[in-house]
Amino acid sequence: MDQVRDLIGEITGAPFEARRRVFVIDDAHTMNEAAQNALLKSLEEPPPRSHVVLVSAAPAGLRQTIRSRCQRLRFGPLTRATVAALLAERRGVPEEEARVEAALSGGSLGAALAFESEAHARMREGLLDLLERAEALDPLARMEAAETLERSEDPALLLTTLRSLLRDVAALRSGAGAEALVNGDVGGRLAALAPGPLGERALLLAERAGEARRGLRGFANKLLTFDSSWTRWAGTDLPPGARTASTAA
Repeated sequence: MDQVRDLIGEITGAPFEARRRVFVIDDAHTMNEAAQNALLKSLEEPPPRSHVVLVSAAPAGLRQTIRSRCQRLRFGPLTRATVAALLAERRGVPEEEARVEAALSGGSLGAALAFESEAHARMREGLLDLLERAEALDPLARMEAAETLERSEDPALLLTTLRSLLRDVAALRSGAGAEALVNGDVGGRLAALAPGPLGERALLLAERAGEARRGLRGFANKLLTFDSSWTRWAGTDLPPGARTASTAA
């Protein structure tokens, strides 16, 4: 709220050097209701030389009165080829590594540039191990797996990585070659999963991983998101008692 009050004062001020002033509010959907209400008047009657840009990956989190006073400009994801080329150009990333990072970036160059390959390798190994054990996990073990996932420092990247693994399993089951895989270096382990029960559901589960990622953007509780998603991925629902325990957690 204090930040918004300071911003309102700045919006009403005159430019110092340039002819106009531009204010960018990143992750605008994270403003609370009071902050959004305070900002509303500045959006209704902005000074002619001030421009306010609200950036959001979850615009539904903004009040309708805010959205109705803004011109919406959608930014689509960059192609994988474009992101991979830029990674090679700016960071000298090898071709294969750039291809994987581009596939996991979701079309965001910023995400790709911030990518940490060693941390991702450890994250992917943990997810692949869980997928290989998924069918044998009991309800309690599934909740423990959800808690492990919830502790991830980057849950969005974790879900993107999970989706890429499931997508590769689905591709292998449909007869795709190794060249079509995002995670080609672990293709042998993924191929072992493709003929089994996980392979049958892989495409649907990849879609659910995407839904879970979008749920996190919309303020969904991380543990409940992972708990629900992992239950689906394992193929069975938790018993009522286990679900209540998870919710209480």
